[in-house]
Amino acid sequence: MARITQIADAAATPEAAALFTAIKGKIGMVPNLYRVAANQPAVLTGLLGLGEPR
Repeated sequence: MARITQIADAAATPEAAALFTAIKGKIGMVPNLYRVAANQPAVLTGLLGLGEPR
């Protein structure tokens, strides 16, 4: 039994699904960490922004 839910593509909100599509376009798959962060799309957006230059 998983303690932290990973969001599947079919269960993703429209915002999370758009982020998943962008991630797949860059690296070809969605890592588990990003699927967990997608429980709150704002968290996933912030996580993805950590690697971007300011």
